[in-house]
Amino acid sequence: MKIIKEINKNLKIPILFISHSIEEIIFIAEKIIIIENGKVAAQGSIEEIISYKKLSHFNSGNTSYSLIKGIIHKHDKTNANTIIDVDGKKLITKPISDKVNSNQIIKLFSKDISIATKIPKNISINNILETKITKIKTLKKSGIAEIYLSIGKQEIISEITLFSLKKLKLKINLKVFALVKAISIVGK
Repeated sequence: MKIIKEINKNLKIPILFISHSIEEIIFIAEKIIIIENGKVAAQGSIEEIISYKKLSHFNSGNTSYSLIKGIIHKHDKTNANTIIDVDGKKLITKPISDKVNSNQIIKLFSKDISIATKIPKNISINNILETKITKIKTLKKSGIAEIYLSIGKQEIISEITLFSLKKLKLKINLKVFALVKAISIVGK
């Protein structure tokens, strides 16, 4: 993958790259065209396409995840981490070698996002984001609920049990806290 990206970058040769892997596409591409049922559904830069509703949530096998955009806010050498700004919210991740203000695509697995109705205290999870529930999708056969949460203009999905959905009395427009246990940066 890195070789293809370097060829494009160094020789400035346009490359047509066809893939079903969003990670590959985002890693290599500068412009993306989404084709659905033989027709162009969307096209534009990575930043424009990442917010395309049908693209923002993927299913990797049975594990759903969300893709969101962020910008490196700063590198914290004291604590050996990088802080990424996502629509005014800060996410802490392991150190990234990219420069401050560089764009990042963040992958969040829905199983790695818990929900709390109050800010938890004395917890090891560093990424606690105030969000609002925009949609609830129940998957009764599997006993799971997908909770769609807004982060600024972007959206992530948390996967919780139906038991937790009832216990927390979650509903649309309720402000909650997303506890993000793990973050991965696409292409890193």
